[in-house]
Amino acid sequence: MSFLYHRKDLAALMREGVTLQANNAQLRARSKTCAAKVFGRESVQSILLFSSKAWYYGFKIYSVRQINRKLQCRLFILGGISVMDDELKIKMYSFTVDCKEPHKLAQFYAALLKWEVMVIDEDWACVYAPGTNQGTYPGILFQQNPEYEPPVWPAEPEAQQQMAHIDFAVNDLEKAVQYAVQCGAAIAEEQFSNNWRVMLDPAGHPFCLCQMRSIIESAHFALL
Repeated sequence: MSFLYHRKDLAALMREGVTLQANNAQLRARSKTCAAKVFGRESVQSILLFSSKAWYYGFKIYSVRQINRKLQCRLFILGGISVMDDELKIKMYSFTVDCKEPHKLAQFYAALLKWEVMVIDEDWACVYAPGTNQGTYPGILFQQNPEYEPPVWPAEPEAQQQMAHIDFAVNDLEKAVQYAVQCGAAIAEEQFSNNWRVMLDPAGHPFCLCQMRSIIESAHFALL
């Protein structure tokens, strides 16, 4: 449940039994070492907690993020009361690809990325990062389009053109190219850089393998 509150909300929260009146109270994380201080009886000046799990007065806190240094913070808590938040949230769910054989194309990308396949029905299939519970992170969705025609790349006048393509970061470009070919991809005839390779998936969609070691080693991309 999501809590978004500031000074005017604290009195109502405390009447409902949510107590935030500890002076210099420390939150001790179970999984990681961190602490947050709560100052005063009716205000929260600053919460600095970047741990996945902690306990505070019997409430299990999954994530706490400091929004600013004023009387405003967000807590995700199991238990207690819920204060609804009307903030607009827009999240990328998937990148959708047209093709004639969605299940076959999903198998190709699952092999290429070592991801998992979810067959939705005969017209749809999806691949997503393992262990992320499909929908938690953006995936690639494949939809059947009987009128689909592979794009011509590089573009030619009056020929079917690509509308978009996917870039994949790799730590070893040549090995990645060889692996993609083993999975069923083809190397495009024309190339324009030594730092990336344009490939064609089994349905003819172009995609790029890009030498980006810093991206591969980033903790933010660990699950993907």
